[in-house]
Amino acid sequence: MILKKNREATKHAMVMKLTDGKLFHAPIGDSPSKIIDLGTGAGIWAMEGSWGSLPFRRVTGVDLSPIQPSWVPSNARFFVDDVEDDWLAEAYVETQDFGANVKSDDGTMPENWPLLEFWSKIRDAMHKMKIDIQVAPRIGAVIKDAGFVNVQVRSYKVPVGRWPLDEIKRLVGHYMRFVTEDFLGAAASKPLAVLGMERTEIEVFLASVRNAIKDPNLHTYGTYYSRVGQKPVESGSK
Repeated sequence: MILKKNREATKHAMVMKLTDGKLFHAPIGDSPSKIIDLGTGAGIWAMEGSWGSLPFRRVTGVDLSPIQPSWVPSNARFFVDDVEDDWLAEAYVETQDFGANVKSDDGTMPENWPLLEFWSKIRDAMHKMKIDIQVAPRIGAVIKDAGFVNVQVRSYKVPVGRWPLDEIKRLVGHYMRFVTEDFLGAAASKPLAVLGMERTEIEVFLASVRNAIKDPNLHTYGTYYSRVGQKPVESGSK
């Protein structure tokens, strides 16, 4: 759990740099009255929102894992639960996550680059498990098809490693490399085993991925997505 918390803390710091400090993009004002953070994890996002320069008036974090802090500000609270209740009309939903891919715009990424191969293997394995991890670019359309209105979609290029010249992007890339390295062991073992890879083979492959992402000559990036949608008032409701 300590490793997961460290990874979440690094990812949060990275996203704050990437989005110029924006905790959310929904048009709900700078200090919203009620926020529910679904899948709050270690509660880092919720905690920052509860005591920032323009704190949320009340923030509730919900997750299946009890890894949130024991001390919280008076305007924050956490529940260990699974949330499937109906959503309030006119309320906003916002989802943020990474795409399961890596790209390059300048041709510096070889076709057999280990991280590219890693994501290809993970997608194949998850497909065998009937799990779609390529949904990230389509979630905006999914939200719209579900009936939400005022849908907004944003995407950010996240450099892998310290190759950018821009200082902020360079720091983001440093964070991304750390998050990627830590994520490999945490998320890869079971999917790669589904493909028939032996434990030793998996360890050797992941070591090659970790080594590959340290190359500053490869200008690669992942993609971070944010989508916002508003639940409409039902016809005839108040």
